Amino acid sequence: KKPTEPTDSELPTYEQTGSIGESGGKIQISNENSPLYGCYVEIPRGALKSTTTIKIDTVAKSYSFEGDSTNLFVSLEPSGITFEKPIKIGIPFNNNNNNADILKIYYFNEDELIWESLPTVDIDLNNRLIIAETNHFTVFTVDVIKVRSEEHTS
Repeated sequence: KKPTEPTDSELPTYEQTGSIGESGGKIQISNENSPLYGCYVEIPRGALKSTTTIKIDTVAKSYSFEGDSTNLFVSLEPSGITFEKPIKIGIPFNNNNNNADILKIYYFNEDELIWESLPTVDIDLNNRLIIAETNHFTVFTVDVIKVRSEEHTS
């Protein structure tokens, strides 16, 4: 068995934005009126080398996923930051998607200008969250599993 990671309650927790250092922390959205309600970022000890202001925000609808601009697009900031070890993110999925098993978190690859999926580590049906691990920040969204369109270019 692996040693247990610190539980959520042991990490300092902030609402929407906060300064997190080497000892780790969690940013969450607990305002039920926010479209980002339930969204969180959990940064373990050692993932950051220096104290950084971490923020969760919505993104202007200049993004679209497979032509759909109605998705919830979540910006985790500072965009482009990379972490020393994987961090956990939870992104809400909307009420139209009742089959959570076919949902994935996608991130926008700024270099190639394509959406790429992250491996799902958990699905929280009670809070309607898809949970994944990542080592960097950019724009994220949740959608049904798609066939990667770039694999079918001629």
